[in-house]
Amino acid sequence: MNNQTKLNQRRGLGIFKDPLLCIGLIAITIISYLPVFSAGFIWDDEGHVPRPDMVNWEGLKQIWLNWTYTQQYYPVLNSFFWLQYQCFKYIPLGYHSVNLVLHILIALLLVIAVKKLLAGRVSEESASLTAWLSAALFAIHPVGVETVAWISEQKNTLSTVFYLVALIVFFQFQKKRSLGLYVSATCIFILAILSKSVTVTLPISILLISLWRDGYRNIKHDLLALLPWIVVGCTVGLGTAWLETHHVGAQGSAFELNFLERFILAGRIIWFYVAKLLWPSELMFIYPRWHIDYSQWYGIALVSVLLITLIYYRNRIPSIVLCVFGFGVSLFPALGFFNVYPFVFSYVADHFQYLASLWLFVLCAGFITACYSKLKINLRIFGYLFFVLLLSFLGWKTYAYSKTFSNLDILYKSTLAKNPEAWLAHDNLGVELAKAGEITEAIEQYQLAIKYNPNYAHSHNNLANAYAKLGMWENAEKEYSKALEIDSSFYETELNWGNSLADRQLYDLAITHYVRALKINPSDAQIEYHLGSAYANLGNFIAAIEHFKAAIKYNPEFAEPEANLGLALVFIHQENLAWEHFDRAVKLNSYYPEAHGYWGAALAQTGRFSEALNQYKEALKINPNSAEFHYQAAQMLKQLGRYDESYAELMRAHELALRH
Repeated sequence: MNNQTKLNQRRGLGIFKDPLLCIGLIAITIISYLPVFSAGFIWDDEGHVPRPDMVNWEGLKQIWLNWTYTQQYYPVLNSFFWLQYQCFKYIPLGYHSVNLVLHILIALLLVIAVKKLLAGRVSEESASLTAWLSAALFAIHPVGVETVAWISEQKNTLSTVFYLVALIVFFQFQKKRSLGLYVSATCIFILAILSKSVTVTLPISILLISLWRDGYRNIKHDLLALLPWIVVGCTVGLGTAWLETHHVGAQGSAFELNFLERFILAGRIIWFYVAKLLWPSELMFIYPRWHIDYSQWYGIALVSVLLITLIYYRNRIPSIVLCVFGFGVSLFPALGFFNVYPFVFSYVADHFQYLASLWLFVLCAGFITACYSKLKINLRIFGYLFFVLLLSFLGWKTYAYSKTFSNLDILYKSTLAKNPEAWLAHDNLGVELAKAGEITEAIEQYQLAIKYNPNYAHSHNNLANAYAKLGMWENAEKEYSKALEIDSSFYETELNWGNSLADRQLYDLAITHYVRALKINPSDAQIEYHLGSAYANLGNFIAAIEHFKAAIKYNPEFAEPEANLGLALVFIHQENLAWEHFDRAVKLNSYYPEAHGYWGAALAQTGRFSEALNQYKEALKINPNSAEFHYQAAQMLKQLGRYDESYAELMRAHELALRH
């Protein structure tokens, strides 16, 4: 191979050799995902976008030091979300844009990786076409929508970026055997597994590539280099599995499958994902949950054939075997051998195969390229036409499917149209309807959720909350009891039951449930706040102050306990300590009219009527239709001798009271 050929191959590895293709890939991806830019937050995003107690430096520290501070111990991912919060706060457009940029970056990195993989094995033209076609298929295939349109799945996009960069750097290390390159690749691999642990499969994938490329010639050197990666990966993977079981909740009857059933499940999962990649129809957010039995033997048959094939080609595996095994290895964590919480409602989800799909896209692109290269020159126009039609079809499907992720209402209704027995969708749709004040409709959804899964405590809890809003207390208590019967550790039910009793001014009974909730989930700011409020309503301000302070300790960004603490301090004549808490409350939440109202009440109690009036005016700026604030403003004006203004405010309060 002469120097000019080597130079051409090196140039061919970069994405910027083909700037028009690069721009075109970016453009078609953005166009295909245009609906994402107007999408909001959806299910589980609140578990990933930083909570109020996570947004400061202490929160960032806890992300790294506290294993159970977030849903999963992914400190790189959650630090990245923390950084995005500093830029976007709670504006979904920013997070969606970042996720799409990461997805595009993965496609461009795939071009580089495939070109490096194929360098010297096929012509530069074939390598380039395979690389760009692989990237295009990945970038606009509708199976990727669930990852790109769902903010929570930045764990997929971020970890895959690190995965591909680590792979590319390791390719360079294999050529130069440089310590610097090895250390760099190792550090990037660690970033990948601390973003999402599914990337622990990377060292096995690299070994497969080595077998494909060189047989057993260099496998010992690569195995030695990758051994620390395998050890670290296994440690992180097992840690994630433990957290998934004991922290996230992936345990119970839904996961009681024996090893043979898990093999059967693995076979079904693999075929399911292959089918969705080859023909992406009937994609949905929640797929039907399969019943697993021994008649579905093809799962074991498939795994057996794959293993026999690998043994047969042990000296040097062909390209198709490499891609198929790479797909299987990357998919292994989601094949059912480990418990993951989503298996409660479905064994499959599009985002589970996001990383693994890269292998099949490369295989498909390689096959299409091989067919294209065999066409006569005068017939290649039909090849180009096929590329255009294929990518147009995929882009259209992606654009259409992206729309279903616009908001939760559309997402759940779309899911139920395709999977009417998706009890989780019924339950979550009920939550959205309840938020919109459509309580009767919400109850219907909760009842359907219970019909399809009577053992889901959340549905009973949500149904109880809906009954409580309608004043159907007996029905509510029945459902609260059922929820706790199913899951006695479900502290939200105890909390909600306590709130329903507090709404009826049964504060002693409410406290009983709050205390139970606190025993189940200590250090919870919400429980401490409600417990403090119940004691305050009973006139036990000393106990109330203790719990309000605890709520603030557990969540320093929580405005409500600050305002209530200030009011409680006024009642025990410690006004000099109260003002700072009122001030902090309104700074923490500028749209919290009650904080101004409490501050006004405290000022009025100390005879500072003019300042109290100003606080009630601030409250009315936020909530101008509050009869209570107009009434209190009227009382302050009366104390200040401004009788005409007082009368006008009193009439306004009376008018609003009659209206509501």
